[in-house]
Parts: sequence; C-alpha cells; structure tokens
Amino acid sequence: MLVEQLLRVAEIGRFVGRTDELQALTAILSSNRPEWTNIRLHGPSGIGKTALLKRFETTQDAATLCLYADCSGFGSAEELFFELGVQLSRNGFGDEPDIPGKSSGVKLADTINRIGNTGKRSVVLLLDAVEEDEPLARELRSWYLLLDSRIAVVTAGTTAANASSSGVWHRLQQRIRLSPLSYEEQAAYMRSHHIHDQRLQDAISRFAGGVPMALELAIERIRRGYDQQDLLSLCSILVGHLLRHIDQPLTYKLIEASSLIPEFNQESLSALVEQELSAFDFNAFARLPLIQVTDNGWTLSDPFRTWVALDFQRRKPHAFRTMTDRVNERSPAEKSVVSPVQAPNPPAATRRIVDALGVLLLHYANLANQSETLADFASMFPRLMAENPSAKDSASPFRAALRRAIRGMSEQSDASFALSKLLEQAYMADTRSHARTAERFGYSMATYYRNLKKAKNLLAETLLSMEQEHERERR
Repeated sequence: MLVEQLLRVAEIGRFVGRTDELQALTAILSSNRPEWTNIRLHGPSGIGKTALLKRFETTQDAATLCLYADCSGFGSAEELFFELGVQLSRNGFGDEPDIPGKSSGVKLADTINRIGNTGKRSVVLLLDAVEEDEPLARELRSWYLLLDSRIAVVTAGTTAANASSSGVWHRLQQRIRLSPLSYEEQAAYMRSHHIHDQRLQDAISRFAGGVPMALELAIERIRRGYDQQDLLSLCSILVGHLLRHIDQPLTYKLIEASSLIPEFNQESLSALVEQELSAFDFNAFARLPLIQVTDNGWTLSDPFRTWVALDFQRRKPHAFRTMTDRVNERSPAEKSVVSPVQAPNPPAATRRIVDALGVLLLHYANLANQSETLADFASMFPRLMAENPSAKDSASPFRAALRRAIRGMSEQSDASFALSKLLEQAYMADTRSHARTAERFGYSMATYYRNLKKAKNLLAETLLSMEQEHERERR
C-alpha cells in the first residue's frame, strides 16, 4: 500500500459523525445529475466544513476528479484559478493552448469542461472558505457561467447564500447546514483518540459543545497531560480563531456584551454598551455567523457565548465586572426581554438533583455504568427508590423512577406537558441528537437548550415533591 493510501485510511478513521451530511452530499453529487449542481455547506467556524469536504474527497474513486482549494488566503479569483490549474497539472491535465486575449479563468473553464465532457470522469470543485458577501464569491458567480452543467460546484462558508445579494443564484443553490455534533458522535471521536474515561468524556463534551474544532483542541490538550481545568484556557484560543477576521472595535465590544445575556435586541445592547447603535451598525452585527435569531430577538449562539464570556472575564476582568453590573442593574421590564447569562441559582439541593439528572438522562440507555451517580440519586430519594421493586437489571428501578416523575410532570400543566415531551425526545427516544430534536420541536438551538434547562429543573422539583409526599405518607 502506498503512503498516500495509508494517509487516506488514517483520515477516514479520524472522521467521526457527519454521516447524514456526508450521505446527503454524496447523493446530490451522484453521477446521474439531471442539471447543474451547486451546493452550499454552511455553519460557524470550527463546525467541520473543511473536514467534511476532505472526507468526501477521500471517498471518491478514480471516476471522479475532485479539485479542493482553501480560498481563505485568496484576494482574487485569479489566485484561485492559478491554484486549480496547478492541481490539474498534477493530475495530468495540461492547459488549453494559449490563445491571445484569453483570460486565465476562461482557459481554466475550458480545461475543466474538456475533462467533464469526455464522459470518463466527472469533475467536482470543492471550494472552501468562500464567504457569500465577499468579492471572491461575486467573481466566482460570473465564472460559473463558463462551466458546463456537468461540472459540480461545492462551496463552504459560515453563512448560506443571501437572497438579496446573490439573486437568482440563491434559487439554484442547494444548502446543507452543519449543526453541532451529538454527544454520541463526540464520545465516538474521543474513543477513537483513546479517551475512554466517562467523566473526562463528559467534561470535554460540555466544553466543546459539539463543535469539532473545540473537541479536537481539547483532546490534544488532554493527551499532552493537562487536566480538565486547563480546558478553560482554550477559550482564548478558540475566540481568537473565531474572531480573527473582526477588526472593528465596536463589533468586538458588542460580541463581548452579547456574551453576558442570552437574548438581546438593538435597544438592550445599546444600553449595555452605553452607546447609541444605528440600525446599520446593529444589522451588520446581527448578520455575523455567530449570531442567531430567537423568538424574542437575537443571541450569540452556544457554545460560543460561553467561550466569549470566559475569555472576556480572563482578559479584561474590570470591564467584565462593570458590564456584568449593568446587566444586574437593569429594570424588571428590561429583564423580561433579556435575562443575564446566569439565572438565579436554585437551592443547593435542587442543583445537586439537576446535576445528577443531567448525567442519568444523558446516559439513560446505559445507566448500569453510572454506579456513582445512581448511588447519589438513591441517597437523595430513598423512599422513592424503595417503592420500585428489585430487578435483575440494577438500572431498571432508576429508569422507572425517571419515567414516573416525567409522567407526573406532564400532568401539571400544558407547559409542563410540552417540557416532559421534550425530555422524552431528547434522551429517551431513538433520536439521540439535540439538533434533530430541536428541529422536530421547531426550536432554534438557543431556545431548545433554554427549554431543556427548564425541563430538568421542573423534573428535579417534581422528584422532590414525590419524595416529600412519600415522607408525609410514612408519617
């Protein structure tokens, strides 16, 4: 086996998750394409767009010629044309004969069309780091007109096509959005890197939030001998990478401010930074890839909001305290629109229950391996657990207790019924993907996680009520 083949095998082995996205990409780019194919992969920085493009490239056989280019360093389309020409030469395809007055873009398109029209090989252009509103994207849209419809184009960037700026191209484009990895996908990736300790997996998963770049950084740091607490120091690295293209002080200030509140609008953000924001400035900020629309305004998407807040606190502790004080000083009317990042702390007993519930729900299908948490849960609810009959499976009484509590929770009100169904779908159904569950309920990810937190708190209160009822009956 050639070294190149060994490297491809290693790359395939390291790629975990994105099965649905890879299948969708492969299906769209099948050889029986009836019309021109233009696919847009989009999602925040670090979400795995590059890895997906390269994984797709490694799965193709000799009948498909994939031309991959990282466009992040290109200032113009001419630089990209040169890079693609070099790749064609490496694959044994020379340029078209020189014709006076023929541009490099026209020559490149002629060469690619000639390869695609032979019928022996299909051609797929994989253009990474192409931002839709940048000049390069506009130049490429003009160049695409020279391509034969047999030539497929896949671009990747932080945002989907903007209908107002890209016009008819928006209707021709098929879009695939990359969401954060599920817990199972993260755990599988960690196991492939020989991290099997359950607590360490949980700590890394909470930190990474399903973002592959953060997951890879955390794993590399742990493998070098650092402990879990050192993961927090990675926040500055992640924030620096994600915001590397932002050079406007106001934009950076708004990002820091928005990290302290779960939702915001133009008025609340202006009040927080104590600076009047024009509609132009706010709308430009709201279009950033890290900002998501919510039911009540906008939010800095998780887990980026957590990383930015921690980085803000570490770098500028005085400015962080000053802005946090402003958040806490807002009137009740303002707080009804946007609330501080940290909700009022529940009683210590409830916090302990919520923490245990988080572990038990996350590992609901494999509770037998959570002996320490099961023992902690049993110590908090001795009478509730005594009600469950013994079983050969040590985890069965705990599952029964959780199901009964969720059923009791569902009977309290219409709102609690909806929250109980959310818990069932998120942890007990076969979905096992937060992104898919959020989509099923029609929630944005920010709204989904907010409701999931409410559901766990309500479940903890329900369990406490059930235990107290058993205590009263005993008396």
